[in-house]
Amino acid sequence: MTAAGAGGAVPSGRAAVVPRRRGVRGALLMTAYCLGLGLPFVLAALAFRRALGAFARLKRHDVRGTRIGGLLVAAGLLLVTGPWDQLNGQLRTLAVTVEG
Repeated sequence: MTAAGAGGAVPSGRAAVVPRRRGVRGALLMTAYCLGLGLPFVLAALAFRRALGAFARLKRHDVRGTRIGGLLVAAGLLLVTGPWDQLNGQLRTLAVTVEG
C-alpha cells in the first residue's frame, strides 16, 4: 500500500514519518532564520542606548572638537595651496636660530 506524499508514492509505513521530519527541519530552519534576522536589530537597539550615554559625554567637548576640526581644515588648505612649505621652512630656520 502507498500513500500520496510530497514526493509521490511512498510506503504507508513511512508516510507519517517523512512529513514530520520535514516539519521539524522546517521549524528549525525558520527559528534560525528568525534569530538571524531579528537578533542584529535587538543588539543594535541595546548598543544604541549605550551610545546615547557616550554621545552625551562627548557633547561637553563639542566646542573643543569643532576648533580642532577647524585647525585641521586650515592646515589641509595650507598644505594643498602651498604656504605650508613656506611656513615649515620659516619654523625650521627659527628652530636652528634658537638652538644655537
